[in-house]
Parts: sequence; structure tokens; C-alpha cells
Amino acid sequence: MITWERFMDILALHRQGLSLRSISDKLGIHRNTVTRYVAQSHPPRYNKVKRKESILTPYVQLIDEWLQQDNYRASWIYHQIQNLGYAGSYDTVKNHVRKVKERCRHQAFIRFETVPGLQGQMDWADFQVTEPAGTTTVYLFLLVLGFSRAMYAELVPSCTLQHFLDVHIRAFHYLGGIPLEVLYDIMKQVVIARHHKKAIFNVEFDHFCRHYGFKPVLCPPYSPHVKGKVERPVDYIREAFWRGYRFTSVEQANRDLLARLSQTANRRVMWSNPNGHRVKRNYQLGRKVSVRTWHGDQPKSLLARMGHNSSSEQMGFFDGFKGAEYMIQSASIRNEVLRQ
Repeated sequence: MITWERFMDILALHRQGLSLRSISDKLGIHRNTVTRYVAQSHPPRYNKVKRKESILTPYVQLIDEWLQQDNYRASWIYHQIQNLGYAGSYDTVKNHVRKVKERCRHQAFIRFETVPGLQGQMDWADFQVTEPAGTTTVYLFLLVLGFSRAMYAELVPSCTLQHFLDVHIRAFHYLGGIPLEVLYDIMKQVVIARHHKKAIFNVEFDHFCRHYGFKPVLCPPYSPHVKGKVERPVDYIREAFWRGYRFTSVEQANRDLLARLSQTANRRVMWSNPNGHRVKRNYQLGRKVSVRTWHGDQPKSLLARMGHNSSSEQMGFFDGFKGAEYMIQSASIRNEVLRQ
């Protein structure tokens, strides 16, 4: 099929009296093509052909979510979707997996920093424990504040919703406050389903976020760079704490891990900062700021306490800087506040 411009050239030359052969020679088009468009006298129309849906289409979203979680092999994905009814070939799966991985691998990203008090980033990691009875797994909850890089980490025996929410509360108490938003992967404790590409949040988790006054933000698929501030500390804990550690119990490991964070990790120099400031300095950075009231709870199980406000306590966006919001005790309202 010819373009609309070439069609107009054919008509113009034909009106000038040129023969069909001459038009064909002048424009480099086959004479039969010239004859057809001169006879029909209307521009070419493109008829869109509906492409046949790939046999892999019903499984693409699931495959993409798996690849977001880990670097799975195409063979592993192929066997998984076979169990779900996939009847296509392995090559179709392999080609799709390769395209997704190449798209992620060939991107370069610019470092970005968040303003004080704005964002925290949360992630899970699994750690293997070898015991005489066999190998078991404990799970690391990690919350890192974007501006100061101050972090809280805790090992739990399972990734249940109750552990997930309770560790959030202990993290907020340890860090001294709550950022305006927390960035998450698409995990089952946060998102239970998707509808028309929109996430449906877990109801209990949604209540938790409203209760503590922060906004959950989902990390885009195939974008581990967005959560880079929490991805690297996972490697740090694996190498600096877990490697060579003699595990006796989750409780003892958490005491040792917390001591490590307080004595080393949260006191280190943050070289990503233009001035090479220490994490502790950024943690304490702040002057006079605007304040608002917030009523919090003691760190009990949220599932047993949801919706109950038991006390008023100081919980602020400690990641402070001039202009950031702090949440303090109601007695301090309308008083000048100096963040030490």
C-alpha cells in the first residue's frame, strides 16, 4: 500500500496528461498499482487487523510479578504456569522472560534524594538457620528513612500480617517517629489483589496506615532502583552482621542486631550526602518546625487493638529539617519547639 502523499502525486500527474506507464516510470511504482488508484480515485485506507492474543497473555501479569520479586529462571516459571493450565511452548515463556529481564538490565538511573521527614522504605529478606534438626528460615523486617538513612531491623519467625504490623510499631518507636509515606513492594501483607491495574490494599493494613497517619506507596513493577535505600542495607546486614553469626534464638539475634544498628550502622558516615554527614547527624538535624497533634498507642498487637487509642505520646517525623512536620504531645501545642 502506498502513502497518501504518493497517491496525490499519481492523481496530479494523471491530470497533467501523463500516461500510466510514464507515471509508473516517474514515481517508481508498478503500473498495476498506478492503474488501480487512478481508477478508484480515493486515497488508500489502512484496515487494522486485530492481532491474535498470545496464549501467554493470561499469565503475563503473574509472570511479571514473579520476576519483580526475584530473578526466577524461565524454566521455573514455565513449570509453575503449566500447573495453572498453560498449554503453550517453553520458548514462548523464555522469550517473554528474556525481554523483561533485558528491559530491567539495560536501564541507567539518576540518584534521587527525598526531603527530610518525607519517606521511609520497607523490605523483607530471608535468612537461613542451620540446626541439627534441619534448616529453618527467619525473616528480616527492615525500615530505612530516606533522608537520614537511619534504619530499624528485626527478625521474625514468619511474615504474617500480625508480625508485619507489630514490627512497624516497634520501628516507629525506635526511630522516634513516622514519615509521611512508606514505600513497599507489592506484597501480600499490603496488596491483596489488582483490579484494572489498580491495587486493592489489605483492609487491616489500610486501617493501620490511617491510624498511624502515613501514606503507603507501592514500588512500580521492575523498579528495584526506586527502593535502593532499603535494598543496600539488606546486603549490609547479611555481610556485616549475619555472616559468621552464631544463632541461638530470634530474641537474642534481635538484641544483637539492635545493638549493631545503634553502635555502628546508624552512626556511619553517609557518603551519598554531598557533605559526607553521618547518619546520626542527619537523624538529629532539625530546628524550629510547625507541629500538629497525634494520638498514638503503646506497641501491642494491632490486630487486638485496632481503632483503640490508649495514650498520647511523642511521635514525630524525626527525620527533621526546617519545614518538616513533627507530631508531638498535645501539651506542646502553640508553644515553641526546639528539636534537639
